[in-house]
Amino acid sequence: MFDLGRATVIESGGNIRLRADLVDRPVWMGSKRVWVIKDPLAPGFIYLSDHEHEILQLADGTRTLEQIVAATSARFAPSYYSGEAILRYFASASEQRLLVSTGHRQYHTTSLDNRRTKAFNPLAIRLPGFQPDRLLTALDPLVRPFFSPLAIAGMLLVVGIAACLAVMNSHELLTNVSTAWSTTAVANIGLVAIVIALAKIIHELAHAIMCRRLGGECREIGVMILLGIPVLYCDVSDVWMMRYRYQRILVSAAGMIAEVVLASLAMIVWMAAIDGPVRDLCVIVISVCSVSTLLLNGNPLMRYDGYYIASDLLGFPNLASESAGTVRSWVRRALWGLPAPVANETSISAGRQLGLACYWIASLSYRIALYAAILGLVYRAAEQRGFGGLVGCIILAAVLVAIARITRAWVEPPDASVRRFSMTPKRPMYILGLCGAFIFLAGLLPLPRFVVAPLVIQPQDAVSVYVTVPGRLTSAVIAGDDVVGGQPIAQLSNLDIDRELVTIRNERERLRVQLESLRSKRSRDPEIASRIPSLEKSWLATQQRIELLESDASKLTIRAPRTGRVFEQRGAAKPVLDERQSQYWIGSALDPENVGATMESATVLCTIGEPLGREAILNLRQQDIELIRVDQSVSLILSGWPSNSITGRISHVASSPIQPDDDQDCLRINSDGDGDVDPRSPCYRVRVTLDDSGDGLPVNLTGHARIRVAPASAWQRVMRFIIESFGWL
Repeated sequence: MFDLGRATVIESGGNIRLRADLVDRPVWMGSKRVWVIKDPLAPGFIYLSDHEHEILQLADGTRTLEQIVAATSARFAPSYYSGEAILRYFASASEQRLLVSTGHRQYHTTSLDNRRTKAFNPLAIRLPGFQPDRLLTALDPLVRPFFSPLAIAGMLLVVGIAACLAVMNSHELLTNVSTAWSTTAVANIGLVAIVIALAKIIHELAHAIMCRRLGGECREIGVMILLGIPVLYCDVSDVWMMRYRYQRILVSAAGMIAEVVLASLAMIVWMAAIDGPVRDLCVIVISVCSVSTLLLNGNPLMRYDGYYIASDLLGFPNLASESAGTVRSWVRRALWGLPAPVANETSISAGRQLGLACYWIASLSYRIALYAAILGLVYRAAEQRGFGGLVGCIILAAVLVAIARITRAWVEPPDASVRRFSMTPKRPMYILGLCGAFIFLAGLLPLPRFVVAPLVIQPQDAVSVYVTVPGRLTSAVIAGDDVVGGQPIAQLSNLDIDRELVTIRNERERLRVQLESLRSKRSRDPEIASRIPSLEKSWLATQQRIELLESDASKLTIRAPRTGRVFEQRGAAKPVLDERQSQYWIGSALDPENVGATMESATVLCTIGEPLGREAILNLRQQDIELIRVDQSVSLILSGWPSNSITGRISHVASSPIQPDDDQDCLRINSDGDGDVDPRSPCYRVRVTLDDSGDGLPVNLTGHARIRVAPASAWQRVMRFIIESFGWL
């Protein structure tokens, strides 16, 4: 509806007339009737109460503005509308280009809204579309049967059956969802993208078809770049011209209804199919068309389908604008001492105003959280590539500019004509000063702080067993076996060492025989005696080489460094370049199928540690290690592990960094864990002793840890960010 409290008018003579091409229609918003005015030359709609619409109808071209004011007072007595309010009302109507003047002078407005242009939203860029009348006409014979009572009953039956199947097979379904998104989505990304695109096309076409079916018009269909992802959009804004609320709700919900039916059909196919690509695609369709569409499209806090449904249910055609306007009017009245608006039939009750304020707070909080998550992902990606400081400063500057623009719109002085004459001139300064002091003091309050780091679960007091001399694996213990210190756990063979040993032993024997012969003859021939030292030197070098080779050969028998249980290590697996080549292996080195494969030096063969005791190995960024202390509490969130109650305490913090390129465990956590440690930067090893709930955890589980560190205020965190970004401070 028009803003009757912020516009002013520069009076002028001449008659005014309502534009003849405007379309107006009464519609019901809850239990209240409002009038919707559609301008065929501009997007959007204008909503008027019965009285506002009747006042506007007085502009028939035969009356001046002064005559309309007099006619309004006579027509609506004993209800009172001040002449100033009516003047502001027609100023707003003139601003909306609903009026034309028969004189040479025009009406103007100095409202705040007139000085603001529509903000560009880089997260949702709408590209030009096309008028879909021909497409919808062609589709009409195909979709008409879906609106028959029998078809509607059939769809309800399908949804009911699918819901029952989903509940009865929830565990298997959730397991299949996780595996499908991790395998099918990666291997067949193009096919998955096509399935998702088709689902969203059906969603938007459902809006257009339902709108047309109920007598509305679909203005445009096109593509919008939403969060960097191209999605279809459908302009069915003419739904607001529909008379009854249930019609508008049906159009708003049509897309979600179509996706739920599609998900239900996919659920039935999933139950009938066997494990394979078809089943994986079905669960992807189920997750996209049910959970995601209800959480995103059904969310009333963003301007999607759920928002428009909530607007109709609550009786506010502009729910977001009404809620923001309510809070803004409260702030401006408190800040500038503006008078309370005169109550009339268009006024909103105090209870509904409070509800609007609560909605505005919830919507603002949700959007802040969403934008913060997106900007956080952008910052982390930039940080891993070495320019996090620059991107962080750009984000900070953009946030400050946005806050400044919003603050300016809310605190800009009102027109002198609507201020209280008794208002203290310094009142805004006092109030803003108090708000600034409150924000400053709030920024000094210490708040809980956590450091997040990737982790891997290892046996307690684990010792990694490495291959020190390369060789072909001939035998090995099995993961899970208990061993004692010094027990052989793997045997390698190296033909090169064996051949060289045979050759050099023969060479040593030849030198020994030659030396004995020369020694027996040196008393008879002095020249022979001079050859003995060089032969002795060659024999000694040969002997040293044999000892070295025998030492390497002994290392081909790998022994347990301690008593404990053998655990496999999968992070050091070699890629298979050609399955016919035995020198390549996959999985764990101790897997029976890898017997016969060649193990390179520095390969982690296994880990030996306590059978039940577990500890977590964390890799922390260099800038976080200064916050870590021994005995700090740690919460573990493990990938694919149902329990969320695993805790522990830090038992050891490394004093020097580990270069990931030189440490396989550190590199594995970076590549497989859930953290965001940069693999190119140094990381610090931290050990966490788990409590009793962590005993018996599967080894090599990955995830991330939340370490509770010393509290810090908001200002301390800002200064820390600046210091990390700019070392010169």
